[in-house]
Amino acid sequence: AVAYEDFIAEGDPAHSWPELDERDAAALCYTSGTTGHPKGALYSHRSTVLHALGVALPDVFDLGASVTCLPIVPMFHACAWGLPYAAAATGAGLVMPGPKMDAESLTELLEDE
Repeated sequence: AVAYEDFIAEGDPAHSWPELDERDAAALCYTSGTTGHPKGALYSHRSTVLHALGVALPDVFDLGASVTCLPIVPMFHACAWGLPYAAAATGAGLVMPGPKMDAESLTELLEDE
């Protein structure tokens, strides 16, 4: 596990962020293909922010400093796409499970947290 503060401490404080339009492409995810072949779904910066704001609403996941989230659906799933951003925005903890999604690995992860 890497604490957020440790992660950002290694960043370049003089980093020059690019100018972006909110409608520019931010990510490309693929559907599961339940209605046919998987299709690419392009997300804009704006849609990503709006999704995170929606997830951060009190009546959605009730995120806050006393909450720790453990998303168990793939990050491209509609329920997880904005969760990392919403967790950071609300002060909630976020534990990413990694590739091991079996019961034993998840139980061990929960016990470690």
